[in-house]
Formats: sequence, C-alpha cells, structure tokens
Amino acid sequence: MNDGNNGGESLTPEQIELIIKERDEALEAKKGMTEELVIERKKKQEAIALAESLKKPVEPQTDIEKLMEEKFRLREEEESKSAADQAWNEFIVENKEFSPDADKTGLRVEALKREFNRFNLSGTKKKEDFLGALKDAEMLLNRKEKRDNESPYASIPRSGGAPIVLDEASLSSAERASMKRLGWSLEKFNDMKLKHPEMFNSVFK
Repeated sequence: MNDGNNGGESLTPEQIELIIKERDEALEAKKGMTEELVIERKKKQEAIALAESLKKPVEPQTDIEKLMEEKFRLREEEESKSAADQAWNEFIVENKEFSPDADKTGLRVEALKREFNRFNLSGTKKKEDFLGALKDAEMLLNRKEKRDNESPYASIPRSGGAPIVLDEASLSSAERASMKRLGWSLEKFNDMKLKHPEMFNSVFK
C-alpha cells in the first residue's frame, strides 16, 4: 500500500523532535556569531575614536581657569605688598632717622628705597625677608654716605691760611684761569695750594 511518502517510512516523533532541536541550535549559533560580530565592531569603532582624539591639539584654557589663575596671582601680590608694608613700618619705628619728623625732605628714605630696590624680592611674601633686605639696604646706604662724605684731603694736615677748595665753582676767575693755563686738575690745584699756602695767598689775594 502507498502511504503518501513515496514509499518512504514516516518520521517518528523522536526524529521530528531531533530535527527541530538541531535547527534551533543552528539558529542560536548563528545569533551568537552575529552578537560577537557586533561587539567586535563596536570595540574597533571605540579604538578608532580614541586614536583620533589623541591627534587633536590640547584645548586652550577655559575662561574659568584663566580667571582662577588671575585671582590667585592677585592674591599673592596682595600678600607680598602687605608683608612689605609691615616691614617698612616696623623698620621706620626701629630707625627714627628715616621717620618723616627726622627726614623732612624725604631724601634719605628715597636713597634707602633705591638701595632696597636693588634686591630681587619677586615672589617674597614674608615680612621677615623684606625686613632683612631693608637692613641690608641701610648698611649699603650708610657705607655709601660715609664714602661720599670723606674728603680726599681729610688726612693732610693744614698749614698756613690757604683754605681747601673742593669745588671748581668756588674758585676765583684768576684761580680758574691759572689752573687751566698750567693744565692742572682740581685735585692737583688743591694739593699745591695745601703745600704752598703762602705763595697762593700772595698770588691770589
């Protein structure tokens, strides 16, 4: 008898179940391969994006960063100025000769400032450092004033009545003419006047 399967045997329920299982497993395997492919593709895209970002130049500072840096710089300058002012006030209290009452013209304070400004105090924020620089500046100023006040003829004993002339403007016209004619410097003129006062008194009286 023909059973409608062209002479073949009909599939048992177990065989049908096995075929369905194999088909499902094949579909699952195909699905897994597709998911792995998607993951790999995503990783590759991320790697490319990272490489591109490394090639970009560093972004310039934002306005907020610049503002913070400027604020920090101004605060340091204020701290430095405050410490310097405190040092000056303390120095003036300890050294009355630089006070406004003693130095009415302000010339000594200005001279002290010139010596003080010779020191590199950039970045200094401690009062003690400014105070130390002021004391050093005072020492330099005192040395300079002592050197300027010393006369080159202070150690030469004076004889006779010829005064020492340290400024050419204080010479008489006859003395200036004689000094020029003889080719003497002001120093030599003073030296000769000290050594021969009688002669000078008789010539230029």
